[in-house]
Amino acid sequence: MSDEIIEVPNEQLEFYKKQLIKLGFFAAIITVLFGLILLFCLISKNSYNQGLKERVNKILNENSIEASAETQLALPSALSATAAAWKLSGNNDVYAVIIRITTIYSSVPCIFTYNASEDEAVFVAFDGVSEKAERSIRQTGIANQISYWKKKIPGFMKEAIKEEVK
Repeated sequence: MSDEIIEVPNEQLEFYKKQLIKLGFFAAIITVLFGLILLFCLISKNSYNQGLKERVNKILNENSIEASAETQLALPSALSATAAAWKLSGNNDVYAVIIRITTIYSSVPCIFTYNASEDEAVFVAFDGVSEKAERSIRQTGIANQISYWKKKIPGFMKEAIKEEVK
């Protein structure tokens, strides 16, 4: 190997300098955009959760359940994108759970109640689905998915309740 020093002409140095400046601007713009997206997600999280809570309360009232969602529980992270849960007023052992279930009409939110003392989940209703669409969904075998979630809800709700108590 030789220890030669390679000289780079000034024109090439200027070219590399301009390219690095362009790359720096591009990286800064991308960083700012991701920061803005993250900021807006964090800002909108509370209003999103409040909207879910209002929808759950509406469905509970429409189905003659005399309770309202109060305190939101933190669910395991794998479920946090597709489900949310609240402690219901009036009874310390009853919770409302909203879960997104895939149907022939895409994902549909379903409301369940979970009774911790009986360790049982009960399907209440679909949210935001017309009567005609609901009839069609019920005829396509949604019962299997509902029974699946009825079995799964007690497991993750026990964990969420434990975390709430801590």
